[in-house]
Amino acid sequence: MISGLLKNYFTFLAQTSVADVVEAKNSLTDKQQECLALLQKLVEKSDDEQPEMLHYVMSQIEHHKHAVFLFDKDAQDEFVRVVGGGVRNG
Repeated sequence: MISGLLKNYFTFLAQTSVADVVEAKNSLTDKQQECLALLQKLVEKSDDEQPEMLHYVMSQIEHHKHAVFLFDKDAQDEFVRVVGGGVRNG
């Protein structure tokens, strides 16, 4: 069941713009937010217990959307952290 949930979650991230991910997150009901928080705790606990089992294969933008949606990262700050930003050399 969990693998199916995660498959659909990552498909959603892959097919959805950052703005729509943020909008979807902001439109969750209290119960949906509670369930998302439980999923976040499950991922974090799994990573703490067995970090070598948690491996993501995704693009930078999908990693960005994942951090924004599941881990409550600020969309703009997380984008700069994941993709890079600042002054270019040359």
